[in-house]
Amino acid sequence: MRRQHGRRVAHRSSSRRRGRRRGAASRPGGAPRVGGRAGGGGCLGGVPPSGPGRTTSDARRKGAGLRAAAGPADYHTARVKGGLRVGVLCGGRSTEHVISVATARSVIAALENAGFTAVPIYLDQTGRWLAGGSLDELVNESQAPDVSGTQPANSAWTVASGDLSNSLHLDVIFPALHGRGGEDGSIQGLLELAGVPFVGAGVLGSAVGLDKAVTKQVLVGAGLRVADHVVFTRSRWDGDQEAIIGLVEDRLGYPCFAKFADSGSSIGTSKVYERAQLVRGINVAARFGRRLLVEKWVDAREIAVGVLGNDDPCTSVCGEVTPHADFYTYDSKYSDEGAELIIPAELPPATAREIREQAIRVYETLDAAGMARVDFFVERTSGVILVNEVNTIPSLTPESMFARLWGASHMPYQDLVCRLVQLALERHQERQRCVTTFRPPRSSCVEA
Repeated sequence: MRRQHGRRVAHRSSSRRRGRRRGAASRPGGAPRVGGRAGGGGCLGGVPPSGPGRTTSDARRKGAGLRAAAGPADYHTARVKGGLRVGVLCGGRSTEHVISVATARSVIAALENAGFTAVPIYLDQTGRWLAGGSLDELVNESQAPDVSGTQPANSAWTVASGDLSNSLHLDVIFPALHGRGGEDGSIQGLLELAGVPFVGAGVLGSAVGLDKAVTKQVLVGAGLRVADHVVFTRSRWDGDQEAIIGLVEDRLGYPCFAKFADSGSSIGTSKVYERAQLVRGINVAARFGRRLLVEKWVDAREIAVGVLGNDDPCTSVCGEVTPHADFYTYDSKYSDEGAELIIPAELPPATAREIREQAIRVYETLDAAGMARVDFFVERTSGVILVNEVNTIPSLTPESMFARLWGASHMPYQDLVCRLVQLALERHQERQRCVTTFRPPRSSCVEA
């Protein structure tokens, strides 16, 4: 699964909806504390922020309580009065450029409605950084000033030197970038060097999360299960196609999926049923990326969970997506009737809890921060849970799966966006605690 999903949501009976609202009545601004209903709501994690302490990660994994996400309402009161200016980065040199702009439009509207000053920063498809107008003006390149000027190293220098954030008087950056160059640690490293607070995971979580092959390797090392797969480079494919085809057929069989490792929104992904289709599918993927991946098809339900937080993350309810196409294609994800969403997913309570616990484990293993959407397979015959992928900057329109998961967990879209800004500032404050200088002892042979 990937990012934004089709807009038709399966409805629940009125009695079940009323029951969910009653459970949330005493917990404004977050997810409810609930019982064992299928796909049960609330945040899976430690104790509420007002409680006497925090449980450990291991305790959370063993089923310590369901709690509300902490304080978007508190953040609105404490911070918006200060007139924070939030730079919203979007666009980029990525196959998901258009999706990024759609996310940015929604984020900007939510920020402005909440009382922030949202400042669009548009990265066009040639690599220029544009600011100084509305997002519509910036997307129309002819109307936009180029803030990169004539600085060395082109536009990146304006951020690395702090010029961009200083000239625009920004308090925090909200990356609404998807795919390579925005979700892979590149922007995150730049912002960390500049010392600018930003929403979402840092370099490590972003880089590992976008590369599906590395994600699988890391998660397997952490004891989590993933679908069987084969990883290889484009140059190896060019040099020995027969060997790779033989490996895929012996190990995975058909059908299977060919894609590039840092793909998104199913771009460059093909479901293949025989050898000729496999060759075509790999060749398509090789147009987009150097590292290639073939995954075994699994007869499974597709389940997604939203995760929110920094060092003490919590989860949304589980959601299920049923694509109307043969698999979850780009068109399925971004058309009104491309898929059916069921939120919360109809799962046995124990399965829903296990999925949400695994989502926390995935999040912490990758050192994610701010937000992520973790996608799973639940095998139809065995009930085995497999981690599919992680999206550290999921599509964030009100219609996206991530926003809907949190909406069903009693966190409205505007509160979700505000909470992400709060988490960014908290994460930056935590980074500031690290000592970055060291004076060798006098006895050392090292000289400054």
